[in-house]
Amino acid sequence: MSDRIFTIPTLITAVRIVCVPFLAKAIAAQSWGSALALFAISALSDALDGYCARLLNARSTFGAMLDPIADKLLMLAVYGAFLVVGIALPRWFVIGIIIKEIILIFLAGAAVLLAGRTIIVPQRLGKWAMALQVLLVAAILLLRYGECALPVWFDAAIVAVFCIVCAALLRYLWSGVWLVFRKS
Repeated sequence: MSDRIFTIPTLITAVRIVCVPFLAKAIAAQSWGSALALFAISALSDALDGYCARLLNARSTFGAMLDPIADKLLMLAVYGAFLVVGIALPRWFVIGIIIKEIILIFLAGAAVLLAGRTIIVPQRLGKWAMALQVLLVAAILLLRYGECALPVWFDAAIVAVFCIVCAALLRYLWSGVWLVFRKS
């Protein structure tokens, strides 16, 4: 892994970060076409940056730290905007996700301070949780754009996504505890 800051994958990740305030504004304005387009760009950039990093052998420490930050900014902005305009998701879900992200931020900080780690390796369950959240948000935006009612299975999907997100959090917590105790 290199120490370079400016790589193609890092610039792709930066595009995702730049999209965040515009996406939140589009959701707040209930401009569903714009929100859908910006979210699609953001979601594709999330897949593309990792693919390019592997393909171009352009993995960097900075990029490995920036990517999860971009993910958190994206999802927190989307869920926050949904909460503000009262769109589709129950408050317990949004608040739970926000709490989970705050816990993960503190976990990453603890890993740096206590174990000397600068990078938290993404885990498969965490990637699945992020992918499911992206699909959930995309479904909401598509439904809003098409002015469709939420399907009957939507509440079950929210609960399922939340359970996977909680399982991923527990996995990260377990890994963090193991890392700290292994180091000491």
